Amino acid sequence: MKRALLLLALVAAVSLSAAPIWGDDGFFVIAGGGKVGTQINSVPYTINSPGLYCLARNISYSTTTGHAITVAASDVTLDLNGFCLMGPGKFSGTNYGIYIQDGISNVEIRNGTIRNFGGDGVHGLTTSKYFGIRVLSLRVIDTGNVGIYLEGGGNNLVAGCSVMGADFGIYTYSYSTVSGNMVKGNPALGIATLDYCTISGNTVEGLVIGSYCTLVNNTVYSRLP
Repeated sequence: MKRALLLLALVAAVSLSAAPIWGDDGFFVIAGGGKVGTQINSVPYTINSPGLYCLARNISYSTTTGHAITVAASDVTLDLNGFCLMGPGKFSGTNYGIYIQDGISNVEIRNGTIRNFGGDGVHGLTTSKYFGIRVLSLRVIDTGNVGIYLEGGGNNLVAGCSVMGADFGIYTYSYSTVSGNMVKGNPALGIATLDYCTISGNTVEGLVIGSYCTLVNNTVYSRLP
């Protein structure tokens, strides 16, 4: 009986301290609660070691060049924790929100907003055969070039994202999956993929695909004038 009461008290204490927020694969963070992973409190910031990194608050990047967050290590999860990474403006220069260095693989970026960068919201380009970048549940708004750009390598996943107000919405390389995204209001093009990709369940204005791709349950509008 005492053990049961102690367990109930512990659960109540956790519940009162903060509400859990569920993320991908059963992962959750407790908003305002205990520290989870390495906290990012200011930018520019470079991730040099594998592990879990989280935004600790809404963060602004004021420089018109460079990158707010650079991923310079493989095997990294970057959780924006529901916060916003804010640039100085859509026409502010060539800055990127999140930049993944060449040769990096197995990176996941998720759960928050990236907006008002002059270049790309998320940018990755690699010369290696394997990339393996997962971009999940992001809102990318008002970027001057591409919302989410993953070139070179392959085996990428872009899922559950909303990309609006970029010149070009989502671009990813071969053998990748683009699923469940809403990509609208990007004047140049919505989604573009290369060969052997799976494109499913997206709502998109403007779609260009490579050869041997699989299309399932997409809602596609004409390219904007």
